[in-house]
Amino acid sequence: MTIAAEGKVKAEITKVRLEDINTIFASLKAGKREGQMMLDLSEPVRKPVAEGKAVPA
Repeated sequence: MTIAAEGKVKAEITKVRLEDINTIFASLKAGKREGQMMLDLSEPVRKPVAEGKAVPA
């Protein structure tokens, strides 16, 4: 606790979108990511495109 309070420990946190969760899990399993991931739920998930037309949110 003292070391963290002195600023000697820094956590690497990456903000990721919920819609990218499968890609993030795959990269974690492959050992390509370090640190912690934080889901950014501040924006709605983009709706998929159906037959070339955007689906209304």
